[in-house]
Amino acid sequence: MLEADNATFQGLLTPLPEINMTIQVAGGNPFLSPLNATFLVKGTTTYDGQILVGAMGGGLTIVSQSDGTNAGNFVFDNVDQKAVMVVEQQSVLTFAGQTITNGGLIEVLGGCDIEAGVNFTGQGIVVLEDGGHVTISGNVGMGQRFDFADETGLLTLRNMKGFRGSLGFTELGGARIDLAGLDVESLSVDATQHVLNLYSAPGQQGTLLGSIALESISEENLGEVSFDLATDDFVLGSDRDADGAAEIDAVGAFVELDQRCERMRSPGSRTRCTRNRLGRLLAHLIHRL
Repeated sequence: MLEADNATFQGLLTPLPEINMTIQVAGGNPFLSPLNATFLVKGTTTYDGQILVGAMGGGLTIVSQSDGTNAGNFVFDNVDQKAVMVVEQQSVLTFAGQTITNGGLIEVLGGCDIEAGVNFTGQGIVVLEDGGHVTISGNVGMGQRFDFADETGLLTLRNMKGFRGSLGFTELGGARIDLAGLDVESLSVDATQHVLNLYSAPGQQGTLLGSIALESISEENLGEVSFDLATDDFVLGSDRDADGAAEIDAVGAFVELDQRCERMRSPGSRTRCTRNRLGRLLAHLIHRL
Protein backbone atom coordinates (compact mmCIF):
# COMPACT_ATOMS: atom_id res chain seq x y z
CA MET A 1 0.00 0.00 0.00
CA LEU A 2 1.12 3.53 -0.84
CA GLU A 3 -0.29 6.21 1.50
CA ALA A 4 -0.21 9.98 1.04
CA ASP A 5 -1.54 12.79 3.24
CA ASN A 6 -2.09 16.14 1.45
CA ALA A 7 0.90 15.37 -0.76
CA THR A 8 2.03 16.46 -4.24
CA PHE A 9 3.63 14.00 -6.66
CA GLN A 10 5.28 15.41 -9.78
CA GLY A 11 8.27 14.85 -12.01
CA LEU A 12 11.26 17.08 -12.66
CA LEU A 13 11.07 19.48 -15.60
CA THR A 14 14.66 20.65 -15.22
CA PRO A 15 17.41 19.83 -15.80
CA LEU A 16 16.67 18.14 -19.10
CA PRO A 17 15.83 15.42 -19.93
CA GLU A 18 12.51 15.70 -18.14
CA ILE A 19 11.80 12.96 -15.58
CA ASN A 20 8.15 11.97 -15.21
CA MET A 21 6.59 10.64 -12.03
CA THR A 22 5.57 7.02 -12.62
CA ILE A 23 3.67 4.39 -10.61
CA GLN A 24 3.68 0.92 -12.12
CA VAL A 25 1.60 -1.99 -10.84
CA ALA A 26 2.81 -5.28 -12.33
CA GLY A 27 3.56 -8.84 -11.32
CA GLY A 28 1.77 -11.44 -9.25
CA ASN A 29 0.25 -14.70 -10.41
CA PRO A 30 -3.21 -14.19 -11.98
CA PHE A 31 -4.36 -17.63 -10.79
CA LEU A 32 -2.59 -18.25 -7.47
CA SER A 33 -1.80 -14.81 -6.04
CA PRO A 34 -2.94 -11.84 -8.15
CA LEU A 35 -1.38 -8.52 -7.20
CA ASN A 36 -3.86 -5.98 -5.82
CA ALA A 37 -2.30 -2.67 -4.79
CA THR A 38 -3.86 0.29 -2.96
CA PHE A 39 -3.01 3.98 -3.21
CA LEU A 40 -4.62 5.63 -0.16
CA VAL A 41 -4.76 9.42 -0.37
CA LYS A 42 -5.95 11.72 2.41
CA GLY A 43 -7.06 15.31 2.06
CA THR A 44 -6.10 16.93 -1.24
CA THR A 45 -3.36 14.90 -2.88
CA THR A 46 -2.13 15.82 -6.36
CA TYR A 47 -0.44 13.45 -8.79
CA ASP A 48 1.03 14.59 -12.13
CA GLY A 49 2.62 11.78 -14.13
CA GLN A 50 1.92 8.29 -15.38
CA ILE A 51 0.17 5.39 -13.66
CA LEU A 52 0.53 2.03 -15.41
CA VAL A 53 -1.67 -0.84 -14.24
CA GLY A 54 -0.64 -4.19 -15.71
CA ALA A 55 -1.09 -6.80 -12.97
CA MET A 56 -2.93 -9.67 -14.67
CA GLY A 57 -5.91 -10.74 -12.58
CA GLY A 58 -5.23 -7.88 -10.16
CA GLY A 59 -5.02 -4.14 -10.25
CA LEU A 60 -4.85 -0.85 -8.39
CA THR A 61 -7.41 0.82 -6.12
CA ILE A 62 -7.10 4.56 -5.53
CA VAL A 63 -8.96 5.52 -2.35
CA SER A 64 -9.66 9.18 -1.60
CA GLN A 65 -10.59 9.91 1.99
CA SER A 66 -10.70 12.73 4.53
CA ASP A 67 -7.63 13.66 6.54
CA GLY A 68 -9.88 14.29 9.51
CA THR A 69 -10.43 17.94 8.62
CA ASN A 70 -10.70 18.22 4.84
CA ALA A 71 -12.60 15.95 2.49
CA GLY A 72 -10.61 13.61 0.31
CA ASN A 73 -9.73 14.70 -3.23
CA PHE A 74 -7.28 12.83 -5.45
CA VAL A 75 -6.27 15.26 -8.21
CA PHE A 76 -4.84 13.67 -11.34
CA ASP A 77 -3.13 16.80 -12.65
CA ASN A 78 -1.85 17.47 -16.15
CA VAL A 79 0.44 20.49 -16.07
CA ASP A 80 2.80 19.19 -18.79
CA GLN A 81 0.03 17.61 -20.93
CA LYS A 82 1.51 14.14 -20.40
CA ALA A 83 -0.57 12.80 -17.51
CA VAL A 84 -1.70 9.32 -18.55
CA MET A 85 -3.09 6.27 -16.78
CA VAL A 86 -3.07 3.01 -18.74
CA VAL A 87 -5.03 -0.05 -17.60
CA GLU A 88 -3.88 -3.11 -19.48
CA GLN A 89 -6.10 -6.06 -20.40
CA GLN A 90 -6.97 -8.39 -17.51
CA SER A 91 -6.17 -5.61 -15.02
CA VAL A 92 -8.55 -3.31 -13.14
CA LEU A 93 -8.26 0.27 -11.91
CA THR A 94 -10.75 1.15 -9.16
CA PHE A 95 -11.61 4.58 -7.80
CA ALA A 96 -13.13 4.57 -4.31
CA GLY A 97 -13.88 6.96 -1.46
CA GLN A 98 -14.75 10.62 -2.00
CA THR A 99 -13.62 12.91 -4.84
CA ILE A 100 -11.46 11.99 -7.85
CA THR A 101 -10.50 14.94 -10.06
CA ASN A 102 -9.33 13.67 -13.43
CA GLY A 103 -7.46 16.26 -15.46
CA GLY A 104 -5.53 13.83 -17.63
CA LEU A 105 -6.13 10.84 -19.85
CA ILE A 106 -7.13 7.37 -18.62
CA GLU A 107 -6.84 4.65 -21.25
CA VAL A 108 -8.78 1.50 -20.37
CA LEU A 109 -8.01 -1.75 -22.17
CA GLY A 110 -8.96 -3.81 -19.11
CA GLY A 111 -11.44 -2.72 -16.45
CA CYS A 112 -12.13 0.49 -14.59
CA ASP A 113 -14.64 0.87 -11.74
CA ILE A 114 -15.89 4.16 -10.30
CA GLU A 115 -17.51 3.01 -7.08
CA ALA A 116 -20.69 4.28 -5.45
CA GLY A 117 -20.06 7.38 -3.35
CA VAL A 118 -17.26 8.67 -5.58
CA ASN A 119 -17.55 12.11 -7.20
CA PHE A 120 -15.59 11.81 -10.45
CA THR A 121 -14.93 15.36 -11.65
CA GLY A 122 -12.53 17.41 -13.76
CA GLN A 123 -11.96 18.08 -17.45
CA GLY A 124 -10.21 14.80 -18.24
CA ILE A 125 -10.86 11.95 -20.63
CA VAL A 126 -11.41 8.22 -20.21
CA VAL A 127 -10.79 6.18 -23.38
CA LEU A 128 -12.20 2.67 -23.86
CA GLU A 129 -10.56 0.42 -26.43
CA ASP A 130 -9.48 -3.16 -27.13
CA GLY A 131 -12.31 -4.55 -25.02
CA GLY A 132 -12.09 -1.98 -22.22
CA HIS A 133 -15.00 -2.01 -19.73
CA VAL A 134 -15.82 0.94 -17.48
CA THR A 135 -18.44 0.60 -14.73
CA ILE A 136 -19.79 3.77 -13.13
CA SER A 137 -21.68 3.52 -9.85
CA GLY A 138 -20.69 6.94 -8.52
CA ASN A 139 -21.33 10.47 -9.78
CA VAL A 140 -19.66 11.95 -12.86
CA GLY A 141 -19.45 15.72 -13.35
CA MET A 142 -19.82 17.84 -16.45
CA GLY A 143 -16.66 18.14 -18.51
CA GLN A 144 -15.62 14.52 -17.93
CA ARG A 145 -15.60 12.58 -21.21
CA PHE A 146 -15.72 8.88 -22.01
CA ASP A 147 -14.54 8.12 -25.54
CA PHE A 148 -14.99 4.88 -27.47
CA ALA A 149 -11.81 4.61 -29.54
CA ASP A 150 -13.00 1.49 -31.37
CA GLU A 151 -15.94 -0.92 -31.63
CA THR A 152 -15.12 -3.01 -28.55
CA GLY A 153 -15.76 -0.80 -25.51
CA LEU A 154 -18.47 -1.36 -22.91
CA LEU A 155 -19.67 1.35 -20.52
CA THR A 156 -21.99 0.29 -17.68
CA LEU A 157 -23.96 3.11 -16.06
CA ARG A 158 -25.35 2.08 -12.68
CA ASN A 159 -26.17 5.64 -11.64
CA MET A 160 -27.82 7.32 -14.59
CA LYS A 161 -29.10 10.21 -12.48
CA GLY A 162 -25.59 11.00 -11.30
CA PHE A 163 -23.98 10.97 -14.75
CA ARG A 164 -23.31 14.45 -16.17
CA GLY A 165 -20.40 13.56 -18.41
CA SER A 166 -20.38 13.03 -22.17
CA LEU A 167 -19.73 10.09 -24.51
CA GLY A 168 -17.57 10.33 -27.62
CA PHE A 169 -17.99 8.06 -30.65
CA THR A 170 -15.94 7.57 -33.82
CA GLU A 171 -17.41 6.24 -37.08
CA LEU A 172 -16.76 2.69 -35.91
CA GLY A 173 -19.89 0.83 -34.82
CA GLY A 174 -20.19 -1.65 -31.98
CA ALA A 175 -19.59 0.49 -28.88
CA ARG A 176 -21.97 -0.57 -26.10
CA ILE A 177 -23.72 1.15 -23.19
CA ASP A 178 -25.30 -0.91 -20.43
CA LEU A 179 -27.98 1.18 -18.68
CA ALA A 180 -28.29 -0.93 -15.57
CA GLY A 181 -31.63 -0.64 -13.81
CA LEU A 182 -33.36 1.35 -16.56
CA ASP A 183 -36.18 -0.17 -18.60
CA VAL A 184 -35.70 1.80 -21.80
CA GLU A 185 -38.13 1.09 -24.64
CA SER A 186 -36.99 3.69 -27.20
CA LEU A 187 -34.40 6.38 -27.80
CA SER A 188 -33.65 9.37 -29.99
CA VAL A 189 -30.72 11.65 -30.76
CA ASP A 190 -31.29 15.39 -30.54
CA ALA A 191 -28.83 16.71 -33.13
CA THR A 192 -29.33 20.27 -31.92
CA GLN A 193 -28.60 19.63 -28.26
CA HIS A 194 -26.17 16.75 -29.00
CA VAL A 195 -27.83 14.36 -26.56
CA LEU A 196 -29.14 10.80 -26.54
CA ASN A 197 -32.64 10.75 -25.02
CA LEU A 198 -33.99 7.58 -23.38
CA TYR A 199 -37.74 6.88 -23.08
CA SER A 200 -39.88 4.46 -21.07
CA ALA A 201 -42.26 3.69 -23.96
CA PRO A 202 -41.88 2.82 -27.65
CA GLY A 203 -41.82 5.54 -30.26
CA GLN A 204 -40.05 8.13 -28.09
CA GLN A 205 -43.08 8.25 -25.80
CA GLY A 206 -43.63 7.89 -22.07
CA THR A 207 -41.26 9.22 -19.44
CA LEU A 208 -37.91 10.70 -20.38
CA LEU A 209 -35.67 8.48 -18.27
CA GLY A 210 -32.49 10.36 -18.94
CA SER A 211 -30.31 12.17 -21.44
CA ILE A 212 -26.64 11.59 -22.23
CA ALA A 213 -24.43 14.22 -23.87
CA LEU A 214 -22.78 13.01 -27.09
CA GLU A 215 -19.73 13.96 -29.13
CA SER A 216 -18.47 12.91 -32.55
CA ILE A 217 -14.72 12.27 -32.46
CA SER A 218 -12.03 11.55 -35.03
CA GLU A 219 -10.71 8.05 -35.59
CA GLU A 220 -7.23 9.44 -36.15
CA ASN A 221 -6.64 11.45 -32.96
CA LEU A 222 -9.95 11.24 -31.08
CA GLY A 223 -10.34 15.01 -31.34
CA GLU A 224 -13.85 16.46 -31.61
CA VAL A 225 -15.27 16.76 -35.13
CA SER A 226 -18.55 18.06 -36.56
CA PHE A 227 -21.49 16.37 -34.86
CA ASP A 228 -22.96 13.70 -37.17
CA LEU A 229 -24.66 11.24 -34.83
CA ALA A 230 -28.28 10.34 -35.53
CA THR A 231 -31.00 8.22 -33.96
CA ASP A 232 -30.40 5.44 -36.49
CA ASP A 233 -26.82 5.10 -35.23
CA PHE A 234 -28.05 3.59 -31.95
CA VAL A 235 -30.02 0.41 -31.37
CA LEU A 236 -31.59 -1.09 -28.26
CA GLY A 237 -30.52 -4.61 -27.40
CA SER A 238 -33.02 -7.22 -28.54
CA ASP A 239 -32.11 -9.84 -25.91
CA ARG A 240 -34.75 -9.16 -23.26
CA ASP A 241 -35.79 -10.99 -20.13
CA ALA A 242 -39.33 -11.58 -18.83
CA ASP A 243 -39.45 -8.08 -17.32
CA GLY A 244 -38.57 -6.46 -20.63
CA ALA A 245 -35.08 -5.45 -19.54
CA ALA A 246 -31.95 -6.47 -21.37
CA GLU A 247 -29.91 -9.31 -19.92
CA ILE A 248 -26.50 -7.68 -20.18
CA ASP A 249 -24.50 -7.69 -16.93
CA ALA A 250 -27.42 -6.24 -14.97
CA VAL A 251 -31.13 -5.64 -15.33
CA GLY A 252 -31.49 -2.62 -17.55
CA ALA A 253 -31.49 -1.44 -21.12
CA PHE A 254 -28.61 -2.17 -23.44
CA VAL A 255 -27.72 0.34 -26.13
CA GLU A 256 -25.28 -0.33 -28.94
CA LEU A 257 -23.79 2.01 -31.50
CA ASP A 258 -24.87 0.65 -34.86
CA GLN A 259 -22.42 -0.02 -37.67
CA ARG A 260 -21.98 3.60 -38.65
CA CYS A 261 -18.84 2.78 -40.63
CA GLU A 262 -20.94 0.51 -42.85
CA ARG A 263 -23.33 3.36 -43.60
CA MET A 264 -20.94 6.29 -43.86
CA ARG A 265 -17.97 4.93 -45.78
CA SER A 266 -17.67 3.86 -49.38
CA PRO A 267 -17.05 0.19 -50.23
CA GLY A 268 -13.41 -0.74 -50.01
CA SER A 269 -12.61 1.93 -47.42
CA ARG A 270 -13.87 0.22 -44.27
CA THR A 271 -10.55 -1.09 -43.01
CA ARG A 272 -10.16 -0.18 -39.36
CA CYS A 273 -7.61 2.56 -38.80
CA THR A 274 -4.48 1.39 -36.99
CA ARG A 275 -2.64 3.83 -34.72
CA ASN A 276 0.41 3.88 -32.56
CA ARG A 277 -0.97 3.97 -29.00
CA LEU A 278 1.48 6.46 -27.51
CA GLY A 279 1.23 8.75 -30.51
CA ARG A 280 -2.55 8.65 -30.30
CA LEU A 281 -2.49 9.36 -26.56
CA LEU A 282 -0.33 12.44 -27.01
CA ALA A 283 -2.41 13.63 -29.95
CA HIS A 284 -5.53 13.04 -27.86
CA LEU A 285 -4.18 15.24 -25.07
CA ILE A 286 -3.22 18.02 -27.48
CA HIS A 287 -6.54 18.02 -29.31
CA ARG A 288 -8.97 17.41 -26.47
CA LEU A 289 -7.67 19.04 -23.26
